[in-house]
Amino acid sequence: MSLIKVDQNKVMELKRSEASLSRANFKLALMEAGYLQDVKDFVANTNDERIQILWEDSATFARLDPDLLNMASQMGYTDEQMDALFGVS
Repeated sequence: MSLIKVDQNKVMELKRSEASLSRANFKLALMEAGYLQDVKDFVANTNDERIQILWEDSATFARLDPDLLNMASQMGYTDEQMDALFGVS
C-alpha cells in the first residue's frame, strides 16, 4: 500500500485562487468581522484612485486579486484574516 503525500501549502493556494465573493457578500463578511468601517475609512482617506475605483465599482472580490492584496497589506491585514473573510480554511 502506498501513501499519498498532500502538500498542504499547495492545497491552500488552490483554495485561495478559487475564492471570490460578490460585492454584497464581501461587504457583509467585512461587517461581520468588524472591518467594514475601517475599510470605508481607509478608502475615503487614500490618495490611490485605483483603490477608490475598485472599492466603488468592483462586482466581485477575488481572494488573490493583486489590488486587494495590496490594499490588505497597506491596512495591515494578515493572510489568516483574509482567508477568514473568504471562508478559506
